[in-house]
Amino acid sequence: MGDSLIHAGYRGFERGDVAYDDPQSVAEQLAPFAELGFTDVIVRTMTRNDSAVRTVELLEELRTILA
Repeated sequence: MGDSLIHAGYRGFERGDVAYDDPQSVAEQLAPFAELGFTDVIVRTMTRNDSAVRTVELLEELRTILA
């Protein structure tokens, strides 16, 4: 869903500006920021439907990977 939203002009973002996909892929996308010393991530869901709920559920898995 993320690719289709980005291609449709989601908030004017380019693909590299937004981290999305499965938790492992998102962890890999965020790794450069961890290497720079960032310790916090602000999450904004791209939709307001059941996908947004699933995104929040997957954050626990992402947190485990990043810990």
